[in-house]
Amino acid sequence: MTESKKKTIAPQIFAVSPDVSRSLAWFLLRLAVSSAVITFSIWFALAPLEHLIARGARNWLALASSPYYLQSLEHIDGAYAFTSWLGPLRGGFKLPSLLFTFGFPIAYAFALQGISTRRYWLRGAVVVLISYFVCVFSVAIVSDARLTASFLQLEITLQPEWRYEATRFVQSYLWMFTVRLYPLLSVIILAVVSDQFRSTPREHPVRAVRIFNMAAAVLVCASLLVTVGSNSTINARIERVENESFANRLTPFQAKNPNLGIGLSELGKFLEKQEDLKGALKAYRAAVPRLQGRPRKLARRSRDRIHEVIKADLLKKADDRRARQAAAE
Repeated sequence: MTESKKKTIAPQIFAVSPDVSRSLAWFLLRLAVSSAVITFSIWFALAPLEHLIARGARNWLALASSPYYLQSLEHIDGAYAFTSWLGPLRGGFKLPSLLFTFGFPIAYAFALQGISTRRYWLRGAVVVLISYFVCVFSVAIVSDARLTASFLQLEITLQPEWRYEATRFVQSYLWMFTVRLYPLLSVIILAVVSDQFRSTPREHPVRAVRIFNMAAAVLVCASLLVTVGSNSTINARIERVENESFANRLTPFQAKNPNLGIGLSELGKFLEKQEDLKGALKAYRAAVPRLQGRPRKLARRSRDRIHEVIKADLLKKADDRRARQAAAE
């Protein structure tokens, strides 16, 4: 009998190349240094950075809307504050995750190799601009959704239904995108393009990489030109609308709101609770001609009451001013 030969299979051992381990260690060190530098830079330039984000969001949102929709969008006291032309109605919100969204992809990009090459700095500049526009569009989306929702609660429609539903859908997943998806996609794309953790760099399809880089550069430059170039146009539009009457600002929304008088009456009540008596007076004055019966009588009564309060306050201020002048003489 012949004995069967037993075949022995050697166990496969997963081993990491020393070159890859050394490259990873150096990268983690560079990432730590880059993160510290970027974090300090963001903290040092926080105020102008948030101002630029708010200004970019205002320009894009104003370009996509009626001139009578958005009056201002600014960063005030740690929050993004928006104001409408109707009322005016004010609101605000905070997006603390934007700093991570802005900072982490940039720190990762500058932690890659090739600091002495032109490609390294161009890649970093593109990531900075893309991160900036992600923050801009995030603020614009939240402002649009909340401003429209605020008026819908007052039974006033400012935007088409499809736009409101779209912005509300995007807003509901905004945190997941800005905090998770965008940084993750940035890291994956940068890691693949840079060959950071390969001991022997592979040959890229040069044509495909160039097309991708050119497309990204064109998109970023176009967005930057629109954001910066539209600033003077938006400022001129704001000055023009500011000089128009409240009735003219209501005209574009009349077709979307058959019962605009009821909405304006509710707006007057809301502004009165916010102690914005001048805004409430404007709302009631515009509501009265658009109402009938008891709602019209109530709106007229509220209009007259607020008018008396404002007139009494003006008389009191005039008396105080004359008393101060008499005392000074």
